[in-house]
Amino acid sequence: MTATKDDSIDMEHHLQRVQRLKRQVKEQGEKISDTIYNSVLLNSVPGDYKITVSILESQEKLTPTVIINRLLEETRKIYGAGGGDTKVALMGNSSLRNLAGKAKKKDPTKINLKCTSCGKNGHVETDCWTKHPEKRPTKSGSKSEKKKDKAEAKYAMSAVQRSERPVEPSASHWYLDSGASEHFSPHRHLFDTFKDLSKPCEITTAEGTTVMGTGIGSIMLTAVTNNGTNILQLNNVIYAPKMDANLLSTITLYDRGYEISMNPKKGVEILKDGAIVANAVRDGKLFKLRILSGSQARAATAAESIRLWHHRMVHLGEDNVRKLEKMAEGIKLDKDTSVGVCSFCLEGRQTRQPSHEPSTKTSETLDLIHSDMSGQISPTSRGGANYYATFMDDATKMSYIASMETKSAAEMLEKFKEFKAEVENQLGRKIKRLHMDGGGEYKKMFEK
Repeated sequence: MTATKDDSIDMEHHLQRVQRLKRQVKEQGEKISDTIYNSVLLNSVPGDYKITVSILESQEKLTPTVIINRLLEETRKIYGAGGGDTKVALMGNSSLRNLAGKAKKKDPTKINLKCTSCGKNGHVETDCWTKHPEKRPTKSGSKSEKKKDKAEAKYAMSAVQRSERPVEPSASHWYLDSGASEHFSPHRHLFDTFKDLSKPCEITTAEGTTVMGTGIGSIMLTAVTNNGTNILQLNNVIYAPKMDANLLSTITLYDRGYEISMNPKKGVEILKDGAIVANAVRDGKLFKLRILSGSQARAATAAESIRLWHHRMVHLGEDNVRKLEKMAEGIKLDKDTSVGVCSFCLEGRQTRQPSHEPSTKTSETLDLIHSDMSGQISPTSRGGANYYATFMDDATKMSYIASMETKSAAEMLEKFKEFKAEVENQLGRKIKRLHMDGGGEYKKMFEK
């Protein structure tokens, strides 16, 4: 059962289609385990969800409900709740301005959500008011205020148009912005993954000027800490080419589980689960993230063993591996290591003299039967088979294939007995010899 998401439908309808396919298969008498159904769900989504898929695959106890809830939640984060497409970026160097209230809108992606904490429908654990009472909205505002803004406003307190500053900040500078609701960047070359927005969004500064967000993607940063460096991946970064600088949203970091600590002696620290993952330094009225530029990040690459690069370069010789460090950036070798003894290289160098003996072939049917077993096949067949055994007659080259659920010697013996009974009954002859490769599937049962 395979199902790939069509670009013409949204995630909710795609997941409903997959559920319908599962029901149709089940109605035909076929059983689909949760493991197979999980694989179908994860493999059906587009590349935009590859990080979410990787996170889900790493979980030990994974159920289809958890996958569906997480995919719908990620869809809401990537594409928004639907409706408004205007984003607001406020600029205030001396004081913060009052932020416009967010309108309450029904999110269509929440229809099939189920909270794993309280068990109620319509939301996920991260938005559960029972587990997170601080997220429960307060009753305030008149009806006119609730109708004021239908789109969810996004703020960036340090965002200005490029023309407003005479000195252009470096592309490697990222400024912490406590008023930005999203990460912003005007530098297209920084994006590792990128896609154009189907409809450009408006970003309005506090001064009343408007810039446009034309794309969205992810950016990898090498953050510097007192203990070394960390690789940070910023997801859902909005590309706004007319903005002046890169902005790192503290509210987005907070929503992703990060903690921001500000101390006059230690400076600004960004922590995850109590561990420091990045630092920021004072730059005028702003705090700038300590990161390495592209060339600096390559220079900071940790030294790796020659044996590792020997395998990476498809078993390149040791002398040539040592030359790579001077030929390319990003390669740093540990001079105290060596390739050592590589078993694969030894096997590749072994030679065998060709045999000039003529091959002998049996002349009578069933005088010699060749048998072997396949590796695991994927996906599992409709009948539940994961392997198959082959039996071939040496004289006639006629082959017999038997499907198997497991790779056990007991099941292999049963398949051989079925084959033996069938062919000996049909041909009126007995099998004289059985040729095998000596694999484990034969040893225990056939040696008795």
